[in-house]
Amino acid sequence: MLFAVPGARADVPTTPPEMNGFMGKLTGTIKAVHGNVGFVMTVEKVFVADESTVKDASILVGTDVWLGCKWGKGDSGNYEPESASWEVWKSLKGDTKVKCVVIADADKNGKVLLRLARQPKILEAK
Repeated sequence: MLFAVPGARADVPTTPPEMNGFMGKLTGTIKAVHGNVGFVMTVEKVFVADESTVKDASILVGTDVWLGCKWGKGDSGNYEPESASWEVWKSLKGDTKVKCVVIADADKNGKVLLRLARQPKILEAK
């Protein structure tokens, strides 16, 4: 289940529609962290998983993408971003190089969103 980006702002980049169905890994440098709901990253490298319906994601290289967190019911019974429980999230900031496992699919309005499938791995912190 997908949720819209809470408090989406004009400076949050959109995902190209042709990325719907992408599964794989993105490596890049974080530009901005937006609370615990996601971050903007400049993509430097793309790895496409075998299960991905998108076989060429090279259009993402060199672009800024929004990577949002999956949401689920927390201990309180309310929906919250899964990143709230990720220790690594506290270390994320601009200029941090990360590798992320992501999936992309469309919300009910047809907007394609990239979501983190698990917590990002920090490769280099500035």
